[in-house]
Amino acid sequence: MLGERASDGLTLFGFRSDKTYKDGSKRMTEYWESDLGVVVSRKDMGPQAGEEHSYVVTNVRQEEPDPSLFQIPKEYISDPLLDARTIYIENLTGVPEVIDGARVALDWWGKGPGTSEVKALTLVDEKNAADLTATFTRVPVVDTASKLGSNNEAAGKPGIRMEVVPRDSSEPACDVTLAERDSVLGPRDVAMQCITRLRNRLASTRVGLWPKPANSTTKAQAVR
Repeated sequence: MLGERASDGLTLFGFRSDKTYKDGSKRMTEYWESDLGVVVSRKDMGPQAGEEHSYVVTNVRQEEPDPSLFQIPKEYISDPLLDARTIYIENLTGVPEVIDGARVALDWWGKGPGTSEVKALTLVDEKNAADLTATFTRVPVVDTASKLGSNNEAAGKPGIRMEVVPRDSSEPACDVTLAERDSVLGPRDVAMQCITRLRNRLASTRVGLWPKPANSTTKAQAVR
């Protein structure tokens, strides 16, 4: 042991070790470790003649780090949508085609590709019996500056908003607003896209996707 010293407000403890190889060459290692368990400097010399490697940690600050660095993103902990199996569609737009579009999208959800990774939601007729309630409302003007907005092409146009609220909650777990672009996307198509956004939300969440489905594992083994 090389002793003890103070540096940058830290108490450092020095250590040295020597190693001799079979060919007679030697390697010397010297390092200083802080009372926090961090090696702030290290020097290695040998075993080749003139060989030397070293580093020094400087500008050490002992202060509380930003708490946000230690906050686990919500999608890594839990997602209230993942346990849902049923959904109720509440259409407040006054446009019957919205219900049609939502039904079509939910039906495709259960039959389309990737259903093994995202479990389909079953549409129910009673709100109290549903795990989720998707409420559709009209939006007079889609605000593209909002995080709920669409792209610039939809600026100033009317749209439809879908808020998905889990049972026993008043806060939306999924919120989507899409614009009706003239005759290209009518209410029915917008409703379909809103449900598709909900599906994509579940497909991209970090929780619940591991272990991979059995068919994915089988394919990977086949490639090898």
